[in-house]
Amino acid sequence: MPRGAWGVGPWNQEPDRVEWISPEGYPLLICRSYGGALCGYVGVSPEHPWHEKYHDDIDPSPDCHGGLTYSGASGGRIKHESAHPEVRWFGFDCSHHDDFSPASEALLRILWIGASGLASSQVYRDLDYVAHCCFELATQAAAAVPKVGTLPLFDELPGLAHK
Repeated sequence: MPRGAWGVGPWNQEPDRVEWISPEGYPLLICRSYGGALCGYVGVSPEHPWHEKYHDDIDPSPDCHGGLTYSGASGGRIKHESAHPEVRWFGFDCSHHDDFSPASEALLRILWIGASGLASSQVYRDLDYVAHCCFELATQAAAAVPKVGTLPLFDELPGLAHK
């Protein structure tokens, strides 16, 4: 759906792509989906405990908008100029049932010759909202890294059990 057909909204003033580094040092990325909604990502290096995991296998699961819906290597639209070449991305999208996606809504208007009726109960998740979610995801990624100098619990040491 051509962007000009999306109608008027905050998306007209937003970029389709933003990349930056979180205060914790994680590469962050926002990309617009083909449906017009924004998606947010955090990149983790090979040393990070999430790196070799599928997004559904992270325990505890990070708390982000709609939950994690993506994990994968850099490539295509999901890449960052400042990121480690072997970074793995974890992301979320704002295309859930209660989210407004301008391109999807425009297509529904064309197919049903008029308003689809979905938009009244949906919310467009703007750039500020998605950036805030990215910052929160980076904070959770940082919290998942074991702290240097901490001692493991007795139950975690081979051959020892808490009595």
